[in-house]
Amino acid sequence: MDDWSFWVRLVYAAGILISARYLSGWARSLASRGLERTELDPLVRQMLTVAVQPLILLIGLSAAVHVLNLSAISNAIAAALGGATIAIGLGLKGYLSDAAAGALLLTVRPFQAGDAVVLGGKASGNIREVGFFMTTLDSHDGNTYFMPNGIVASALIENISRRGTRRAALVFPVAPDLDLDAAREALLAVVRDDPRALAEPAPAVELLEVTPEWVTLRLFVWSKNEHHSALTATAREEGLKALRQLGVYPLKRPPSAPTPSVVA
Repeated sequence: MDDWSFWVRLVYAAGILISARYLSGWARSLASRGLERTELDPLVRQMLTVAVQPLILLIGLSAAVHVLNLSAISNAIAAALGGATIAIGLGLKGYLSDAAAGALLLTVRPFQAGDAVVLGGKASGNIREVGFFMTTLDSHDGNTYFMPNGIVASALIENISRRGTRRAALVFPVAPDLDLDAAREALLAVVRDDPRALAEPAPAVELLEVTPEWVTLRLFVWSKNEHHSALTATAREEGLKALRQLGVYPLKRPPSAPTPSVVA
């Protein structure tokens, strides 16, 4: 009878595990659809959705162990693994730190899904997701970066999308005998008539550097984030054309003279 009782419990336990397997997938889909109708941040919704499936599986495993009446065995295993738990905890402390940092990022919200960011002054791109341990970043050149949440949370985070506008600074080295007012007006005219350039803050040209061999001008122009790259490229090209018409570019300069550049 005891043997028969054991096999019945084993079948029940197997049924619980199989049910938990399918139920976890269904619950994840249901949670995803339900959370989409909330006003939660997309990154928070994604993390909660991912957490549903392992939680259901853990509950199913606990129920299966209870049905099999393995409490004595479970206590023995727990006692035997007591010391190992400490070692495992020490080995996983980096992952636990990353999980805590992920929760911090979702609470403080220095960025949202889709934001263009620069992390630690090195990796740049658009945020795809913040997972339990990793933040996923899609770079502008098609690469994907996976950065531990602990590194992201402790690094300098430059959020380019937060304000919705961005400034470009274009540097133009020109001949030292230039008419400064004429050169300034030529560069401002390039962006003044471009609808992508914002009127406020207004475009400006400053005298950056003066040497006996060359003079460096810097053009500042603001635009919306989505227009930044295109406007910068146009302003650089048209600015060089305008300076050529004035006869102050290209320079007859030594090799050490600067070249036109962009500081985004």
